[in-house]
Amino acid sequence: MFSGHDHRGEIAVRNGIHYFVLEGNVGLRLDWNTVSPTDGLHPTKDSPFTFVEITEARDPGFNGNKTYQVELKGNAQQYRFQDQVRLSGASYRIMTSQLKLAARRSLMHDSLGRLDPAPILHRERNMALKNYGVLKGRPIDRRLGAGSTPHYQIRMVADGEAFRIAINVKSKQSPSELLYLVDDRFQHPICEGLANLDEGFHPLPSNPLGGGLDYIRGNLFRPTRMVPLPYDVPGPDNDLNEKFDALVQRALADESAIVYAFGEPWGPETAADRYFGFKPGRGIHDIHMNQGNSGQFMGDNGVWQDGGLLVHFPEQSQWVAVFTAFQSQAWHTDDRTGHPLPVAPTQPGTDPGPNVPTSGVPPTDDLPDGLVRIVGALVNAVKTPEDEFVTLLNSSPQAIDLAGWHLADKQKARMPLAGPLPAGETRRIHVQAPMVLSNKGGIITLLDERGRKVDGVSYTKEQAQQVGWTLIF
Repeated sequence: MFSGHDHRGEIAVRNGIHYFVLEGNVGLRLDWNTVSPTDGLHPTKDSPFTFVEITEARDPGFNGNKTYQVELKGNAQQYRFQDQVRLSGASYRIMTSQLKLAARRSLMHDSLGRLDPAPILHRERNMALKNYGVLKGRPIDRRLGAGSTPHYQIRMVADGEAFRIAINVKSKQSPSELLYLVDDRFQHPICEGLANLDEGFHPLPSNPLGGGLDYIRGNLFRPTRMVPLPYDVPGPDNDLNEKFDALVQRALADESAIVYAFGEPWGPETAADRYFGFKPGRGIHDIHMNQGNSGQFMGDNGVWQDGGLLVHFPEQSQWVAVFTAFQSQAWHTDDRTGHPLPVAPTQPGTDPGPNVPTSGVPPTDDLPDGLVRIVGALVNAVKTPEDEFVTLLNSSPQAIDLAGWHLADKQKARMPLAGPLPAGETRRIHVQAPMVLSNKGGIITLLDERGRKVDGVSYTKEQAQQVGWTLIF
């Protein structure tokens, strides 16, 4: 959950207590000797860090979770380090006030009495978006995207304060058309937590339980549903400006409508907002996919920090979601960094094929999305204890060996699969520990032998109340 040039750390839970564990001079992907400037322990530069202060922030985190700031000091190379820690629960125990960095072993393993790694909840890194979160408020005005770097602009009011939401409608990289999806019947377990938030901006941690968006890991939608669209062309309802405008105009006309903008905040600024004139100028941007970038935008990559726009119409019991991505972004990314996963090299003179899973295009080795589909799940069985099942369909014309494949739940607990799945056939998989299908809503993900997502679905708490019924996806 902590990461920096010369240090990292993790969190584990045992008997209801959260343990912070810090280790220094060990890179996340590097050998000790390549990270330490002295090829090992140095009597002063490699001295241990010390926890000196943990303070509770004034504002609660996502869904009421407490927010803490941890300040670390020491006389190692990076002698001062601060990070935001957002965790549920109130019982914390510091285990690492004087760690010996020369040990060169897993501090998570030794500091907690040789615990199995299973209790680790998550490893949180310094996100590319330093203050990623969600703004909840009411829209009161809008502007169409125009100019050399067009953004669709929304003026919002949240808890009496003004904000501007800036949404990219054109890519700086070729191709310029963004991929978009408007889901006017969006159903996902994230909605329940959002509805319980107060108005205003809420920072969100980068982990599966933090309340943020991840286009790949969150099973918000199947990527084949996204299509490219220019931002401004003649004619009605045929460009990205008009797609956003139709939704926002409807929200403007409905006094009960609430907008949720996921992204990175800016401001407050001393100058007035250059579009709407309010002071101080501030708002949210990066309201698009924020992973899978290459080249100059690679530094923006991260997991569980994707942008998006959700609009809730309470009187119609309806959620509408708008998701956008750049065609240059990869759809299989590293679970820690959000960087694109390596793909097989293309032979000279051959078509490299699409970068994005595309409707009507068969899955490939580099884009296996949809090769096997999750078509059903029994998440709330009649029997006690419950027998839960997931049904898979091999959509391809060849048998597929499921050896090395896994099913994963909302908390990313994985259950291994095995055996052949014949072409065009289904298999009913009995869910076993550590995987669990919660009756309070959840997600189900299918991963291939390389850990890449092949398919993913979600279900809500309301859907899970249908006892004995198999949910169809």
